[in-house]
Amino acid sequence: MRANDITPSVATGNTFVVSDALVKLGYSHGGFLCDITPRTSLPERPIIAPATTVQFATKSNTTFQPSPTSTAPLPGAHFADLIAPGHAVVITQEKYTSNALVGGIVAARMRHLDAPVVVVDGRVRDVPELKLPVYARGTSTVGAGAGSKVVGVGGKVVVGGEVEAEEGVRVCQGDWVFGDRQGVVVFPKGLLEKVVGLVRGVVEADQRVLEDVLSGSELAEAFREHRR
Repeated sequence: MRANDITPSVATGNTFVVSDALVKLGYSHGGFLCDITPRTSLPERPIIAPATTVQFATKSNTTFQPSPTSTAPLPGAHFADLIAPGHAVVITQEKYTSNALVGGIVAARMRHLDAPVVVVDGRVRDVPELKLPVYARGTSTVGAGAGSKVVGVGGKVVVGGEVEAEEGVRVCQGDWVFGDRQGVVVFPKGLLEKVVGLVRGVVEADQRVLEDVLSGSELAEAFREHRR
């Protein structure tokens, strides 16, 4: 199933609904990438795309090992050239630092590769120059080269690893990224069909609950009737 096929199925929902579906499936954190918020303007409709993952490490960390399924850029190469066309770009680092991981020039290359969105578990800079949907933890004036290095592209990464002292959300190459103005959710490609099916049911159930409450029903009663 392609992104264009999924969009009509979930367009009536949002990240809240997708997270509710993932919670029903027992998926970690409901797929929510905590504290990663929009840094640029976003389209009206949800953004849905498969992920290309990028793992950074701090320059001082000489022992960090990226996922064995990832590919390290060759000397002189740039990770932005390794992004699969049309993929969302999910970037993380083993430690949250003061420098940015993405800036305007890197974003320009991503735009040329039709990246629909960039998700950064870290900081970005040159915000007015990014010119595509970007979610990030924060901003910086300092470039990536000051303190970070890319150690792998296309492997498993963990986003938000220190959230509540838990592991965070695992993201693999090809997993689905779903973003809107409320936030961004990621889930495994193997859960796609189940998520699409549950989203429809969650939207319909919530609408029935709201209708009952607006008609004077008690909330507990409406939940018992429609949320199971």
